[in-house]
Amino acid sequence: MALIRDCCSKAQDFITPYLPIMEAVFRVFLANDNQPLALDEIEKVLETEFAAADRPRIVPLEILQLMLDSDSYYGLRRYPSAEDE
Repeated sequence: MALIRDCCSKAQDFITPYLPIMEAVFRVFLANDNQPLALDEIEKVLETEFAAADRPRIVPLEILQLMLDSDSYYGLRRYPSAEDE
């Protein structure tokens, strides 16, 4: 994990607009040392990374939430927040 975070995640092509969205989200977590992120934080990272493309992609929060909630491949799960308690 440390090698990915410290080396690979700094590479310009670690997260690109051409990756599938869930792969990009997974890499966001790898780059963030697998620490919890709020949905809007994930969206901001993707927006920044995807803006560099010749055809920028926009992932609405609702769609991103649906994709994360239905994930069964990457092992992503919701982290309880203060609002959930």
